[in-house]
Amino acid sequence: MMNYFERIRRSIFNEKIRKYKLYSIIFGILSIIGGVLTFCVHISFILIDVILLGIMFYMIQGLIKYNHLLESSQGDIFYQRISEYGYYDDVIRDISYSMENECLYQKSHVYITKDWIVDFDAKDIGVIQLDQIIWMYGVQLNGMAYVKCHLDNMNEFFISIGPIDKIIRLISEQRPKILIGYSHKLETLMKEDPQLFVDNLKKEIYPTDKGTWK
Repeated sequence: MMNYFERIRRSIFNEKIRKYKLYSIIFGILSIIGGVLTFCVHISFILIDVILLGIMFYMIQGLIKYNHLLESSQGDIFYQRISEYGYYDDVIRDISYSMENECLYQKSHVYITKDWIVDFDAKDIGVIQLDQIIWMYGVQLNGMAYVKCHLDNMNEFFISIGPIDKIIRLISEQRPKILIGYSHKLETLMKEDPQLFVDNLKKEIYPTDKGTWK
């Protein structure tokens, strides 16, 4: 029987496949029309045709990618990340249960539960445990608002869906020990010695207002 995680994953990927397929057909038809007009009416649509064909091939690449991810779990970033947390079936079972029964927030492709964040559209990290987050705050990047999470393995994770304050509050309620809020002094401490920064926060040793360790 397919678990909840897998059902959601397949549903999202199938939706992406349908969109890529539809867009590939639309841009393919438009490029053909441009070619016909160029040949019959002697109006040059060559540049437009090249652009349309480029977009169409991009859509086809996306179609191939998600078809592959749907059929092959070995190449799937979610499965690669999940395997880092322990025995694959046990971790999947835990994530599935948490998504289905303990979901605190869900919008589009992002799920935040009592123990996990799952992003089915992530380009780098698809699945993280809340226990990994040591510091988080809101940021603006390219005109968009994100929650930036610093992890205990010194990686970063961005949450781009939903109201920033609400997401920070939900996560901090589950993990009150997470350091909340940005300051230049904190960033300086982290850059000076990233491992010390992580170790101290995990030990609940927090920086002072002067930007030094207690």
